[in-house]
Amino acid sequence: MKGNNGQAAKKRMLHRFMIGGGVCLICIGALALVSTGLVAGNGGTSRQLLRSDNVERVKEGVHKLQDKARKFRNDLHKQHHEDFNEAEMIEKILEAEIHLVSLGLNEEELSRSHPSSYAGVYGHFCKLNFAAHKKDPAAVPMFRDLVSHSPDCDIEDVFKIDLKKIAELARHRDQIAVENEEPIPKVLNLTTVAFHESRCGSTLVANALLAMDPAKHRTYSESQPGSQALKSTCGDNYNRCTVDQAAAILKDTVYMMSRSNDPQEERVFFKFQSITTKNIEVFQKAFPQVPWLFVYRDPVQVMMSHIKDDPTLKYAKCVQTQSHHPPKDIKQIAKSHGRDAKTMAREEYCAAHLAAISEAAVHRLNDYAIPMNYDGLIQHLYEDVLPRIWGRALTSTETANIQKVSQTYSKGRGKRHVDFKGDSEAKEHAASDAVKEAAALILKPSYDTLESFQPKLMERDLPVATS
Repeated sequence: MKGNNGQAAKKRMLHRFMIGGGVCLICIGALALVSTGLVAGNGGTSRQLLRSDNVERVKEGVHKLQDKARKFRNDLHKQHHEDFNEAEMIEKILEAEIHLVSLGLNEEELSRSHPSSYAGVYGHFCKLNFAAHKKDPAAVPMFRDLVSHSPDCDIEDVFKIDLKKIAELARHRDQIAVENEEPIPKVLNLTTVAFHESRCGSTLVANALLAMDPAKHRTYSESQPGSQALKSTCGDNYNRCTVDQAAAILKDTVYMMSRSNDPQEERVFFKFQSITTKNIEVFQKAFPQVPWLFVYRDPVQVMMSHIKDDPTLKYAKCVQTQSHHPPKDIKQIAKSHGRDAKTMAREEYCAAHLAAISEAAVHRLNDYAIPMNYDGLIQHLYEDVLPRIWGRALTSTETANIQKVSQTYSKGRGKRHVDFKGDSEAKEHAASDAVKEAAALILKPSYDTLESFQPKLMERDLPVATS
């Protein structure tokens, strides 16, 4: 990002100088060509200019100079347009008119940054079409769907800028708005976030949080910037930066994604990718007092959700890392059961993959954690969890909206936009003995811990509905 230290005025002066110089260059060049023609032939007269070869030489030279002048003008126009476009786009970001959609990284800059801060992280911004998500959460269930439904997010329309610097500017702009009692831009309340085991109902939770009051709520379901800030920017084992730096990146990322120019919006929710559960430590450092949910499911049922379309487990997502580089945590889980991660049965590896996620949540359980079982998930959400987090009972309209969206398949893109049908019994019935044994041996211990955990937030008195 460029600073405002008189460079714009200097550029304008330089542009005027270069334009004038370009015109002079053309004139001098033309005169030089004419002079060449006049003196050619040792004492010849101006008639020599009429000779075809001299005329063509003059024309060719003038055309070349004209081409150079044209390119010169185009370059100046492009530079002027880029300068103007950058200022315009920065203003759009500060006014919360365009939104953070991904992060970029310069590893060298990040490696040189101070341990208590960060550098080299860049935000990519474009205008998201939140209206499409609010209108039908099930049809636009994931962040990638939201981006694809946003015409202004074509790749050539995405604007790149230093994340740390733009976040500082945004906080300054927002403070001015507060001091001047301006309604927008504003920062939405980060009410709660959701981590999950995967294939366990978390998308339904995200849809419910948005659908309960679409005008007031914004939900990011597995957003790219969130995952990048939590996990990929610093690396799986924080080999590129520290946990503190990752937390600083996450704070700026969430801040930028929580800004709104919609006077009606009040709350923002995040549902992160399942794999980021292993980085809950970063979230807790960045937002130590924000409630977080962990959605999980019966071990056999969640395993069957992964392998229902691939009973041989050759291509199931939960076994993708087995043949290449099993992660360290999966190796440790396998070893604790007397297995080798690379040679253990695929059913056992799938269970270990899921256990690595659920055990990561178990290890970070604290006063702000609320584990949520898939069984009775939505009713538990609107009857018990949200009222205690908010300190008020949900209205009848909010409850009805949640119930309505829960009747539709949560990832209802296109032809999949159908009524939801429970499948827990079918999954139990279809499970092989190998799946049941792996689930009981490897996955059930963390499941039992989550089941027995007593959330501190759930000890609050349940607010009584007033209407």
